[in-house]
Order: sequence, then C-alpha cells, then structure tokens
Amino acid sequence: MYEKDLTNKHSVIVIFIAYMIFSFLVNMVREIVKDIEDIEGDKMAGHLTFPIKYGVRKAKNIAILLTGITISILFLWILITDVKIDFRTAVFLLLLVAGPLIIIIQILTKTTQKRDITKVSSILKWIMVAGLASIVMISTNF
Repeated sequence: MYEKDLTNKHSVIVIFIAYMIFSFLVNMVREIVKDIEDIEGDKMAGHLTFPIKYGVRKAKNIAILLTGITISILFLWILITDVKIDFRTAVFLLLLVAGPLIIIIQILTKTTQKRDITKVSSILKWIMVAGLASIVMISTNF
C-alpha cells in the first residue's frame, strides 16, 4: 500500500510540473499574440511591448518557436512519461492540443492580418481549456 501511495504522489508531482510548463508556454505565446494584436493601441498608449520594440516579425517568430517547443514537450511527455496515459487521453491531447498548436504555427507563418491574429488568440484559449480538461482524463487513470 505504501509503495502505491509513493507512486501516486510521484505521478501527481510529474503531472503538476508538466501542466505548469504547459500553462506557462501557452500563456506566454498568447501574451505575445495579444501584444501583436493590440500593437496600435499599445503604441498610442506609450507601452513598450515586445512587438513594438523588436517588430511584429520577431514577435511572431518567438511565438512560433515557443509553440514548437510546447508541441515537442507534449509529444515527448506522452511518449516517455511514467504517468499512465491511456489511448483515449493521448488522442485527446494530440487532437485538441497538439493539432491546434500546429495550426497556430501555420497561421502565424502566413498571416499579416489582425483578424487572423485574433483567431490565434481564441484558439489558444481553447487549447488551455482542452489542456485543463485533460487533467480530468489523466486523473481517472489512477
């Protein structure tokens, strides 16, 4: 019994750390995207955001890089974690988290329009919701 408690505690810690990293990266991408989206208002208000200081292109490149890192970490975590992830949860994560992240990279590499940047921001919100929902799915595996 004691050994199972230690395994469960270890799994909870691993899940907690994984979701902290996921949340940080997705929120960082979303903040960069929001700064790109609101660049005109920030300029008028005198705010010095990353896109204003370094340009929209560099801001988009940072967002793309962080999104790629997030996808890579997600795939690695699914493949090598010792936390039990069933097939249903893995498919959920791949379709509702990794898939939209890949779409975000495609949009950011091609777009210059504000409405597309607004779409990316909305997609990132839904990715966060899907990521949080996956916690419930993973917790049912204990």
